Amino acid sequence: MTSVQQIEEQRLFNALDGEAGGILVFDEGRVVVWLNRALSELLDVTPEEERGASASDFIRRHVAPLSPDTASLQEVAIDLQNDRSIHRAPIRVRDRTGDLHWFSLAYDRNTTYAGTGYRILRFHDTSGDTTARFFRAGLDHSPVVVFVQDQNLRYIWSYNRKSGLPDTEVVGRTDADLFGPEDADRLTSLKRRVLETGEVLQEEVTVTLGGTRHVLDMTLKPLRDADGRIVGISGTAVDATGRVRAEEECRSGTDTLNLMLRSARDIVYRIELEPVRRFSYISPAVTRIAGYTPEEVYADPEIVLRFVYPDDLPLLEAVFQGEFAPDRPLMLRWLRKDRKVIWVESQNVPVRDEKGLLIAIEGIARDVTERKQMEEALRESEERFRSIFNESSIGIEYYNAAGILIDVNPAALRIFGVLDRDGLVGFNLFLDPNIPKPELARLRGGETVHYTSEFDFELVKRQNLYATSRSGTRYLDTLITKIRQADEASPGGYVVLVQDITAQVKEDTLRRQAYEQIQQNIEQFAILGDHVRQPLQVILGMVELSEGGKEMDIIRDQVDRINDIIRQLDLGWIESRKIRDFLQRHEPA
Repeated sequence: MTSVQQIEEQRLFNALDGEAGGILVFDEGRVVVWLNRALSELLDVTPEEERGASASDFIRRHVAPLSPDTASLQEVAIDLQNDRSIHRAPIRVRDRTGDLHWFSLAYDRNTTYAGTGYRILRFHDTSGDTTARFFRAGLDHSPVVVFVQDQNLRYIWSYNRKSGLPDTEVVGRTDADLFGPEDADRLTSLKRRVLETGEVLQEEVTVTLGGTRHVLDMTLKPLRDADGRIVGISGTAVDATGRVRAEEECRSGTDTLNLMLRSARDIVYRIELEPVRRFSYISPAVTRIAGYTPEEVYADPEIVLRFVYPDDLPLLEAVFQGEFAPDRPLMLRWLRKDRKVIWVESQNVPVRDEKGLLIAIEGIARDVTERKQMEEALRESEERFRSIFNESSIGIEYYNAAGILIDVNPAALRIFGVLDRDGLVGFNLFLDPNIPKPELARLRGGETVHYTSEFDFELVKRQNLYATSRSGTRYLDTLITKIRQADEASPGGYVVLVQDITAQVKEDTLRRQAYEQIQQNIEQFAILGDHVRQPLQVILGMVELSEGGKEMDIIRDQVDRINDIIRQLDLGWIESRKIRDFLQRHEPA
């Protein structure tokens, strides 16, 4: 180094040594040459100790250990190592006493100092600015979050965060570390736009914080160094979720109301109560429902009374007096313009002035005539069904989808000898031991089953299934049908029809025995006729061979009489067979 260069070097060191900010001087190879007094005191090192070290190692060994922003300082060291310009927004460094200082770091690779060729990395302390103190005081207890990110969009400062990670843990992270992929991509896109264009953006951004969607009103500005270069972004974020939700609800309510007023099939109305009762608004649906145009309604204040069927006017008067529950619909009969009676259901809301006096009624009314007619038809149908259910001589039981008995008619109670209906309700169909096992398997498989079997009431008693006055066994004819749901996917329950056919079974048994007895009589008639006829023929032959005489005539007469009796038995046998055949042909199925 020439004497002239030494003079320029010393002049440079003297000038820099008096600056308040820290300064690190290095040559074109990024080898430390010198550091000023402010930086020496901050880091507790001397120029002599560090002369000859690389600038990047200097940052790693002396600055990074004193800072919570190690990631940002690692990037600074890499930039120095690769001779890239540095423009870093505030980085925190603790001094020897433990106090935390905020610094901005700046290095321009294209700037060298005449006569020396040296380059400078500046540490500008911003923590003592009065403006910064006032700024933080203003942010305390406010809903505003302030943050700064470097060129890589890594947070280097954050203040006043209200949800998620605290400010100290946000520093060094990116949006990808703090938000979900979609939210992070949207935020990064906006911030890169600021870095690339230098424009100020104000956007409402929806993000997820703590598992809840929030709307943030964000303002993003480019962060510039002393030379005007963009070195990052600064931003503010205000949680606008409540405001946006309120605006959406208000807008939605307004849109819905406008739609109702323009095209609703229901009547929307407002009735003023003072100074006279009149409709101040009624929607066009009044023409379709009541036959009047809105203009006719407005022109006649008394029409509000003519709308309602005379017998229902006391209910309307109660509404005008405020004697109604807003959460309950009001059912009135209306008289259409053509004098046809219709049923109208209305939902009314009282409107009161500042003194609490009722001044108007607002509401919505709809024609429910068809529904009322259907309800009446359904009621009549249910009454008819209940009458059949209660009066039927066939036992009827209803089970739910799980096979639990929920209803039973009087005939079924008589069949099963149950006096208390509640004692039978709750019985499980699938646990009935009197259902034959093959039929039970078919029933579980979704089939309809029909069977006739002996029902053992003693088994019912032994298993204590329900209280019954019956004993012994009875013959029951049973049909079990599954009730299908609308989707046919699963049963909605089961209907059981049961008849006591014990008397019929006994009649069938007696009938069968009678047939058997007739058959036996027929066979006996045939045998008896043969047994008698053959000896008579022998006797008759012997008489014919004899010489005759009075005794032979008597024997011949008796044989003829016996033959007549046998012929009568033959006729009886034939008639018995005819009777049997007739009964079998006409036997009830």
